[in-house]
Amino acid sequence: MDGWRDRTKREEKAFSAKGVWTFSQKTKLTLRGEYQDKRIQQPGSISEAEYDESWRQADVYDAYEDTQFTTLSGIYEHQFSDKLSTKISYSARKTETDGPTALSYKSGFVDDEYMDHNLALESHWKFDPMMSKLIVGADIQHSDVNETSKAWTSDVSTTPGAVEKEWDLLAEVVSPFTQVQFSPVDWAEVTLGARYDHIDYKGEDKFGTKGTLESKYTNVSKKAGISLALNENNSLWFGYGEGFMAPSRSRLFASTAYFARGKWNSYNADPDLDPETAENYSIGLRGATTDGMLGYDMTLYHTEIEDMVVGVDRGGANRVYVNAGEVRGKGLEAAFHFAPLDNLRFDATYTYADHEYTDFVDAGTNYSGNDLSSSPLHHVNARVTYSPS
Repeated sequence: MDGWRDRTKREEKAFSAKGVWTFSQKTKLTLRGEYQDKRIQQPGSISEAEYDESWRQADVYDAYEDTQFTTLSGIYEHQFSDKLSTKISYSARKTETDGPTALSYKSGFVDDEYMDHNLALESHWKFDPMMSKLIVGADIQHSDVNETSKAWTSDVSTTPGAVEKEWDLLAEVVSPFTQVQFSPVDWAEVTLGARYDHIDYKGEDKFGTKGTLESKYTNVSKKAGISLALNENNSLWFGYGEGFMAPSRSRLFASTAYFARGKWNSYNADPDLDPETAENYSIGLRGATTDGMLGYDMTLYHTEIEDMVVGVDRGGANRVYVNAGEVRGKGLEAAFHFAPLDNLRFDATYTYADHEYTDFVDAGTNYSGNDLSSSPLHHVNARVTYSPS
């Protein structure tokens, strides 16, 4: 794809293979291998004035990213009985990426290598009382990243120079979880769940003076919901959920502010950043007409986020990542489909998302009441699907 904006060309090659072995009606093994090679040009961001002048222009000379993914994965599924089943999933992915990306373009050339392992265990039990179902499982992750930044040789060359920064970043995550579903009456289903996260990050500065840094996070997130059947095809539901997200390893250890082309860029990392936490309340209505010709799914939500990690500019090189107090989000998500014919279908989705800082004061500057710049108010998507007979 060439893209509509300047320097947004994208080239991708991919190969994958999958094998499925059904040993019996109760046991199945799936193995999959995949290789992807992507080269993506990145135009960078432009100001409002530049957008008004020509929205197709690029901000940078030749920013791009070359990435190769190699993934091996497997899923083992076994059904012990009509009421007990288990699934074990494992994946290993090696990622190699290099280039003067849009984020690093003005400071250097990145050459990174990632090795990610993920093991997921999940068991399902069904019980006769109240049509109950119990799910117990765990997500286990190990990730090793080597981030290397090389010098920028000139404004018109993408040839990398000498190594200027190198970090070895480790992440170990163990997250057991459980969920129970039951129906106290035929027209209602209740869901209760909890997840425990233990996250251990380490960062080793292999080319500088920061040595080895470590950040650890633990959290228990809970959720609850109830779904009420209004009739055979329509239902009303209510939900409550808690969110938890640890800062990225780059924001904890590797990121640094730098001066290039007459201005300061990026932000300095802080290994003492707190995790982001959130509480979300939602209500939804979903259903379809009896013949399935028209369907809908609508959700209203209200979210309270604490300690969102943002970058602030305090002047000069004093650009830092901080926990930005409180953020409130509210919005509407809606999806509709209309299928007047067997081979013709119309789909549309709409999202309204209003997110603002409700309590954010940093170094004497009050940002409370400001909207989050990375959260547009409206998203609209429409699609027509026609399937020839």
